[in-house]
Amino acid sequence: MSRRELSKPDLPYCCPHMKSSRLPQITTWCVLIFFYLPIGFLILNSFNTSRFGTTWQGLTMKWYERLFEREDLWVALGCHPLASYSC
Repeated sequence: MSRRELSKPDLPYCCPHMKSSRLPQITTWCVLIFFYLPIGFLILNSFNTSRFGTTWQGLTMKWYERLFEREDLWVALGCHPLASYSC
């Protein structure tokens, strides 16, 4: 037997005209969009100036500044901003 005969099985004899379905690929893309699109919106809204995400009021880093200023957060993580190299 040649190498080609051993490595690649042929289509079944009864259905040589059969095409592969695109449904699994379409379903996979729909599921990925369903999961990742909300995460993208959350990341985008985390830079919104507005306190609530209903309206866009501009870009800001205010929410991240407030997050990193919280001392209880650093205590819960077991780190201190001044001693972060030892965490």
